[in-house]
Amino acid sequence: MKYYIKGIGGLVLIVVWIVISSFVYAMAENVSITPTLPLTSNTQLKDLTIDVSIAYDDFYHENVLLTNKPLILEFVAQNTGVSNKRIQFLVGLYTEDNKMVDIAYSEMNINAGATEYVEISKDIPDGIIEQAIVYIWDNFNDTEPHIIFAMGPTLLDYYANDITDATLVKDFSKRISGSINTISDTDFIKFTASKNEDYLFSFLDGSGVKASLYDSKQNLLVDKATRFYETLVKEQTYYIKIESSKVEDYIFSIQRDGLDISLSKGEVYVLPIVRKISGTRFYISFDSNYLVLDDSYLDKNGVRLEQDSNGEIELFYSGTSDFVTVLPVRAKETGNSRIIVREAN
Repeated sequence: MKYYIKGIGGLVLIVVWIVISSFVYAMAENVSITPTLPLTSNTQLKDLTIDVSIAYDDFYHENVLLTNKPLILEFVAQNTGVSNKRIQFLVGLYTEDNKMVDIAYSEMNINAGATEYVEISKDIPDGIIEQAIVYIWDNFNDTEPHIIFAMGPTLLDYYANDITDATLVKDFSKRISGSINTISDTDFIKFTASKNEDYLFSFLDGSGVKASLYDSKQNLLVDKATRFYETLVKEQTYYIKIESSKVEDYIFSIQRDGLDISLSKGEVYVLPIVRKISGTRFYISFDSNYLVLDDSYLDKNGVRLEQDSNGEIELFYSGTSDFVTVLPVRAKETGNSRIIVREAN
């Protein structure tokens, strides 16, 4: 096998190989590594800003090292300079006596003015790993990697405590698992709307928690609510402030309001609706030129469905126990549509 190295790109590859090799050498020789460049602010990085999110399974998470679960680290880096950059993100796994036993890394090339995303996933074995250290290395400007943060078995507050440093949430399919550690603790999260449409914000767990929503200019839109809808603007950044009247854990969800479906003419789609509180009213809307209710499923299990001339449907449940029902719609023509289900009370 031949390797051809040409110009500065080849030099960078050599340096990258040297740095990665030093980590691998440490693993092979069972020696400890004591990194010397902790990263406390983006200002330490030249023409570069980064956001790092921690996730396990389908949840964004506070800073804690969980075993027997795949640790997912999401990195978003923006090159604010006029020259291209080559960035490495690394995760080293360490034993109790600070010996590195495993490593994972990923690399991104970022054009001047561009923003890139990369993800690292690493399984954390039980009974071996005491600590994980997350690094970033800008090999054009730094002689060795910076430490972004370390992770251990004790949960640490990771979500930012002020709006200027809000923690990025990129994947809306993941829920946000967090902890309010003191009465004065606040968690700030930021995200970017993918479309011009309504979004649903809600707590799935936590009894004293409230959320406030701010726009890209940090103007307050919604103040201290547990569940709300808001119309957002595509590609605008928004901020969520989470606080509580007591120390507790919470789960928070951000979802696009509605469900996009694609059906062939005559095809039926069945949307399940689950509610644990009786006496709840829903309003359901879709394009009546494209979809129609399948009457064979109406008035089942104490659920009343009525459709007006505009195609909007009212669902009302008056029973005393939990219920599960379905909303079946049939396509009048082949195409795409969105179904929106909103709780009225």
